Amino acid sequence: LQCISDEGRSRMVVELLCKVSSLLSSFWSQVGFIVKLLDNDSNTIRKLSLKAIEKMADADPNLMLLPFIRKAVKRRFSDEAISVRDAVVSLVGSYVIRTPEVANAFH
Repeated sequence: LQCISDEGRSRMVVELLCKVSSLLSSFWSQVGFIVKLLDNDSNTIRKLSLKAIEKMADADPNLMLLPFIRKAVKRRFSDEAISVRDAVVSLVGSYVIRTPEVANAFH
């Protein structure tokens, strides 16, 4: 390890932590749970779920390209609650300019 640079050691530590992190290993099940909440009876829960997806997509806009997320989000465009429709427009709108693939996925 002495011949590895500080940056190389840092990358090794980050990679190791990512492999053993319980948060990271449960990430996809958490994403699935949040997506399922988009079908909840509560307007507030649906709106907050969209906000949670928006925060996750801030870190990785490619999440919005996954079919199961895209379908669930698309359904909210015709939600009965104005607050949910506002949240979905905010979510998708925030990526249209930065990530054109997202705009095409929701067209």
